Amino acid sequence: MYLGWIDYGVLVILLGLSAIIGIYHGCIRSKQLSTKEFLIADGQMKVLPTAMSFLASVLSAATLLGGPVETYAYGTMYLYWIFAALIGTYFTVTLFIPMFHQIGNYSVYAYLEQRFSLTVRIVVTIIFILNNTIYIAVILYGPSLALSQVTGLDIWFAIGSCGIICTLYTSVGGMKAVIWTDVVQTIVMFLGLILSIIFGFIDVGGVKKVFEIAIDGNRIQLANMTFNLSIRYTVWSTLIGGGLYTTAAFSCLQTQAQRYMCVKSTRDAQKVAWINIILMAIIYLFCGCIGCILYAKYNQCDPLQAKLISKPDQVRK
Repeated sequence: MYLGWIDYGVLVILLGLSAIIGIYHGCIRSKQLSTKEFLIADGQMKVLPTAMSFLASVLSAATLLGGPVETYAYGTMYLYWIFAALIGTYFTVTLFIPMFHQIGNYSVYAYLEQRFSLTVRIVVTIIFILNNTIYIAVILYGPSLALSQVTGLDIWFAIGSCGIICTLYTSVGGMKAVIWTDVVQTIVMFLGLILSIIFGFIDVGGVKKVFEIAIDGNRIQLANMTFNLSIRYTVWSTLIGGGLYTTAAFSCLQTQAQRYMCVKSTRDAQKVAWINIILMAIIYLFCGCIGCILYAKYNQCDPLQAKLISKPDQVRK
């Protein structure tokens, strides 16, 4: 069953709005005359939109598609990533953000040259470019896969359309356009998850029925303390591995460090990090809830085993 004209209208409006924001900030409101304005929005952005932009940069379609599927297939131990992200946020706020504002560089890699050498800066920059190229390919494929599944569009056309729009508003509008586009995307993410939960509960038969089925199917798991390394998620593997990962993702990537420089002070940048973790926790809980709804709906007839879909990420309500 494909989308209706209303759904296509919302999709076109969202993509068009992203392009308009980029053109507005790049050509109308501001001419992006300075490097500081283009890269860090003159350091004058407010805390809340910057935090929402931060959230949109660390979460992606991989989270919105993969999070529910993880709960659907393996249970709610996945939600311990919330506590892992708290660990990463704490170290970022106490150790890294003060340093970023103290050195005052737009690029974290410029600091590596000052502290060590140009060679170190070049090597780390190359690693970042390679890593980000692979990462962007994955997160671009995610929404394109979903778009292809529900519209019937060729997946390569979907990838090209999303990629062109994102490149346009980023290159033309600079960081201001990126942040305000991320704000729109974050609002859409929350609305989409909330509506999915509401209609999902109605479709399955109520909140109580959903969680009864999830509990009977061993999908509500909150205390797997084993040290067995063959288990997909345990408290220890999630907290240790996730804590290290989120510390690196929140503090050492140029895409995140650049956002900390978009606000006026170190204190504001720390607020950005804490607001981000609150919003992220809500997103993870919503994804876990949707995963339970999917399990309640499909536990008697798995669409992947029934060959109704070709990939787990195509599971939908």
